[in-house]
Amino acid sequence: MRRIVVVATVIASMTVLAGPARAEAPAAAPAQAPVAGSVTTSVAAEDDDAITPRAAYRQRAGITLNNPLGTNAQKYAILNQIHAAIKNAPKGSVIRVMSWNIMWSRSVDYLLDAQRRGVKLWILMDDDNYSREVPNKPWVTLKRGIAAWNAKVMSSRRSHIKVCVGACRRHTAGAAHAKYFMFTQTGASKDVVIEGGTNLTLASATNQWNETYTFVDKPDLHAFMMKIFSEMWADKGPAQPWIKFESTSYDMFFSPQVGNYYVGRDPLEIALKATTCKGDWGTTKIRAAPDVIRGTRGMRVAKLIRGLWNEGCDIKIAYTIMGKDIYQYLRGTGGRGPVPIKHVVQDFNGDKEFDRYFHLKVWTINGSVDGVGRYWTMNGSTNISDYSAGSDENFATFKNVKGITEKYQNHIEYWYNNPPRSRAVVPSLIKGPVDPYRNVDLD
Repeated sequence: MRRIVVVATVIASMTVLAGPARAEAPAAAPAQAPVAGSVTTSVAAEDDDAITPRAAYRQRAGITLNNPLGTNAQKYAILNQIHAAIKNAPKGSVIRVMSWNIMWSRSVDYLLDAQRRGVKLWILMDDDNYSREVPNKPWVTLKRGIAAWNAKVMSSRRSHIKVCVGACRRHTAGAAHAKYFMFTQTGASKDVVIEGGTNLTLASATNQWNETYTFVDKPDLHAFMMKIFSEMWADKGPAQPWIKFESTSYDMFFSPQVGNYYVGRDPLEIALKATTCKGDWGTTKIRAAPDVIRGTRGMRVAKLIRGLWNEGCDIKIAYTIMGKDIYQYLRGTGGRGPVPIKHVVQDFNGDKEFDRYFHLKVWTINGSVDGVGRYWTMNGSTNISDYSAGSDENFATFKNVKGITEKYQNHIEYWYNNPPRSRAVVPSLIKGPVDPYRNVDLD
């Protein structure tokens, strides 16, 4: 976001690991493990069978993961899920989309098809992704399609589309970085919420490892998030932007993390402070995939991680962007020695620019977290950075749900142990100064 302004600062402060990533001994492969064969740059078609409307369609609840190195079904697992929900939304229902970026024509086609069926659309995006520098033709198509529809129907049937300037629920700073998709009904399922770190872009399938969690038949959560969406739509900032929805097995949080209520209430920091490394369960496992970890917020979390590592926790961190100071701190030789971290990126053509990368923002604790239980997980759109703290973000924490923690944990661990291989540098492809993060979302 705002790449032109911040890229020089980021490159100066990031740790770039040179050379090809090397795979360690293979772990047990999760469902989204890579298939055999070389990596290609071709754009494969989405799996149409996975999104065909069905009379008895029901939205599946739970975790969805993708793999940009896998089969079509693996690459498009998340987008197939979102598109199927769109295609099965019936006449009279409402779809609400908040995506930092909407830049894939196929997503736009499905949304406009839904509109023609009589589905009402409310679409929000960050203004950085539609400008003179970023013309974004799919977004233009979506805007024009909605305008044409609105011109011929009564006001009660009209759809709505706009961009937020900065963070919608803060207005003066940050970005509209949240990513969630809401359906009053899709097929036989009602009050559906799909949230995580995935945008409606082709890159989210073919260049990034992503995830979503889907809530089905959750009217209270859906109503809460409708309130959040309405506040984002106003693009002014409510009196209390940091807010959460509490449930027995999960909580849903929305930032910006500002205001008196926020102080001392970062759920990740609270969970790490409450974690015990040894007990009857054995050794606590912490697996983290912080796409971005930097700044003062990142260092606060890094200090907690370092302390738990020294206390004996089993920790592995798979990241894309890490502040140089945080990298040096975590890799220091004091205490138990360096904290295990892995740069999960891939330069598949040898031009020294990263083409595929971990875009997850997931943390898992499998051990003891006081007041929560043995299993704790956080997913969503939030990076661990100061910029992210001041932006619109959605993130859920799951409390003592073994299956959720272990699925995310195993996914992170697999790719930590089996990172994608990069091609050796091809000198002829190097043209002028190299920006390794040119193709990477910086926050």
